[in-house]
Amino acid sequence: MSLFSLSFIDCEENVVTDEPTKKEEEDLEDKKSIKKRIKELKVLDPKIAQNLSIFLGSYRMPYPEIRRMIVEVDEEQLTEPMIQNLVKHLPEQEQLNTLAKYKNEYTNLSEPEQFGVVMSSMKRLRPRLSHILFRLQFEEHVNNLRPDILAVNAACEEVRKSRSFGRLLELVLLLGNYMNAGSRNAQSYGFDLSSLCKVDT
Repeated sequence: MSLFSLSFIDCEENVVTDEPTKKEEEDLEDKKSIKKRIKELKVLDPKIAQNLSIFLGSYRMPYPEIRRMIVEVDEEQLTEPMIQNLVKHLPEQEQLNTLAKYKNEYTNLSEPEQFGVVMSSMKRLRPRLSHILFRLQFEEHVNNLRPDILAVNAACEEVRKSRSFGRLLELVLLLGNYMNAGSRNAQSYGFDLSSLCKVDT
């Protein structure tokens, strides 16, 4: 085999072995890029930050817009699952107060902590969210309780219109005045309905 042929083979081998090296370099650059985007947490626990990141990623809204929706109780935008998840993953108020001190370092914070900074300016945030959640669930609760409410109203109306029950109350009052004759409770004009529970004793 000639020297020219050997040199040509060597070149081919060099070309083949260079390709994986370039791919490894690209992978390394990607890893460096990802690492740069991951910012060190300053306040939040890693698990809390991770859960909050998942929550924020599922809605993909600007943080000030989420704040506006909560402040204005925008029921067209707010949903029950959204508020439930926010209540579940929201950092404690002490952590939000601490994050508020990093307002001037906003761009250097991780995304969950940036969200915390935006939310920290809202007073009584957790009670506010609880009230919003109650409001969103109110109609559902009423619908679930409606049969019981109607039954109680019907029973009250039946008792109010019952002549027999009215007569029973008259007899109880008469009997009570008879038994209390001579005492300070004699000749009473009425009695507490809770006293009916004591009649059998």
